[in-house]
Amino acid sequence: LVFAACASLFVYIEPVSAGSGIPEIKCFLNGIDLPRIVRVKTLLCKVMGVTFSVAAGLPVGKEGPMVHSGAVVAAGISQGRTKFWGVDTSF
Repeated sequence: LVFAACASLFVYIEPVSAGSGIPEIKCFLNGIDLPRIVRVKTLLCKVMGVTFSVAAGLPVGKEGPMVHSGAVVAAGISQGRTKFWGVDTSF
């Protein structure tokens, strides 16, 4: 019960991290601008939320969160900048 409460806390911190993430990424790839969908905070909340959900014994799929996490990492690399660390990684 404690792990499930921790998982819901991460969804409360970043509501975009709820769900599988595949529909949101499909919208993002089709040009619809969804706020906070590819941010590092979303990635951290998604990873921690899925971790605590699995630890609580909730039935959680692994494919959707991995697609969303990969999209966040790919967007950070391809855009070449980050507000989180203030580093410009463009080539």
